[in-house]
Amino acid sequence: MNQDNIPAKIGKYDIVDVLGKGSMGLVYKGHDAYVDRAVAIKVATNTDAEDDGESMAKRMFVNEHYLTLIMRPAVGSADRTGLLLKRIAKGLRSRRLVIAARPEDEAARVCFEVTDHGPGIPPEVAARVVEYLDGVPETSRDGDLRVYGPYADRDGRDLAWLVKIGEDGRLKLYRWQYGYDQLISVSVASAPARGWHYIELQVTQGTSNGILSVRINGILAIQMTAQNTIQGGGQLLTAFVGAVPGQNCPLTIDVDDFYIADTSGTINNTFLGDVRVDALQAQADGSLNQWTASPVGTAAWEAVSDEDEATAISAPNVGLRQSFDVEPLPVMATPAIYGVQLTMLARKTDAGLGKVKGLVVSGAQSAVSTDIILQEQLAWQSTLFERNPNGNVQWTEAAFNAAEFGVESA
Repeated sequence: MNQDNIPAKIGKYDIVDVLGKGSMGLVYKGHDAYVDRAVAIKVATNTDAEDDGESMAKRMFVNEHYLTLIMRPAVGSADRTGLLLKRIAKGLRSRRLVIAARPEDEAARVCFEVTDHGPGIPPEVAARVVEYLDGVPETSRDGDLRVYGPYADRDGRDLAWLVKIGEDGRLKLYRWQYGYDQLISVSVASAPARGWHYIELQVTQGTSNGILSVRINGILAIQMTAQNTIQGGGQLLTAFVGAVPGQNCPLTIDVDDFYIADTSGTINNTFLGDVRVDALQAQADGSLNQWTASPVGTAAWEAVSDEDEATAISAPNVGLRQSFDVEPLPVMATPAIYGVQLTMLARKTDAGLGKVKGLVVSGAQSAVSTDIILQEQLAWQSTLFERNPNGNVQWTEAAFNAAEFGVESA
């Protein structure tokens, strides 16, 4: 095309070049100066005619424009193409979205299901949908077909915040909702591969005053204020580390020293910083020995620390206590203990409600946790003692090494 025929502006967009020309119109490369981004602008031709062929062309052009609006970037966001999955999650209800494994197969039907428009949508536009979904983990696989949905979170009530490490080592903060994750911020600081880094995420709940903070090695790397961190949902319920379920993880990542803190109480309600978690096992029976070890002749401490489910301790009645002397803490350069967590693999052995309590004996004082409800299957249970019950003070290395820990039948 003659460069003299290219308009300087279309609407608010500066026109840079012509990207292509088709039977329905021209596609220009433009620039949005307001948000400093490149845009593609399609100008329809022959849209005023009333014959069937040109009427179909107009309808196809409008449908393509509609889909482009769904997938376009938005102000202040690196990528809003995920709105497409939001539409799938809310629009398909209990139905599944099924697409072929190759983008060129059944593309028009895919686009029809996604947009609720008729089959007049051009296959090349539908292929764009499939191209986007190529980067989204499918719910399941049916032969050569990828299956998306049905999505349980149709109203966006399930909300999660993800911190990922990019290929360049920088931290990336994502919002996960409607079955997809959306990048919302990237750190300047980086966490290079082949090394240990301490990464912390803090989420302050709020509809308009929520705060998202990410720290790396004790330094604030990302902070976003005035956020809606609830998005129609409720309290944060779960946390996980490692690969995102259903997504590929190209690296081997080791995870250690993991903690979760909430805002309740007066201690351990904010960032703890670079901490160490030590796992210590029982090394001898303690001063309280009211449970029975099996098989006969096995010491109680051996039964709970040999990693053999064939050996165990049991209590026939409520109120019975068993305590253990545990391994001493490794030498600490900065001796500060934020809490002691008791972890046990336990189950009930009879009908009715089965319960136990975590137990700590420190000096002349003892304390038990709230009831831990047991199931018929072995399952890991844990309870936390943030303070030393002997004086209700912070734990010290000496106090921990002198204390006994165990269990009480409830």
